[in-house]
Amino acid sequence: MTLRPCPREKELLAALKTGQWPQGCDPDLRAHIDSCSLCRDTVLLKAAFQSSLTTARAAAPIDSPNLLWWRAQLRRRNAAMERLSRPVAGAHRFALVINLLAALGLALALALHTDLWKPWLAEVRQSPLFHPAALPPLADLVQNWSLALLIPAAAAIAILSGVAIYLATDRP
Repeated sequence: MTLRPCPREKELLAALKTGQWPQGCDPDLRAHIDSCSLCRDTVLLKAAFQSSLTTARAAAPIDSPNLLWWRAQLRRRNAAMERLSRPVAGAHRFALVINLLAALGLALALALHTDLWKPWLAEVRQSPLFHPAALPPLADLVQNWSLALLIPAAAAIAILSGVAIYLATDRP
């Protein structure tokens, strides 16, 4: 390894940079490179780097600027939509919880304040395999309007909760 630079190294680098090596340079420079190990290594390294650069450029083609701009805009728009949809999804979850709590509260209030459930449950417990005759007749439901209103209200809450969950989920 030599610590001194070659006096013709600048001339060689200029020839390599302009693409004149090996055909466009003078024969004197070619003879010098054959005898000088530093210049020979420089040519070898430059050829290896040039080959590697050509291979890398061919392997990874550069996309058009319009395509890059379009992708960046798409990413920005998707990020904004995700940011905006978070509060809406939270509102959907909140509505679902409120609906479920309301249905539970209604069922609990009805169970605590009516005596209609007690005989019906006693009949259901006595009948094997929950026979349909054990269900209370429609006339009993009409006389007690609280139960007649509870069943459609609970069904409406269940349907609306299902719709809220469906709308909150991501569809493809």
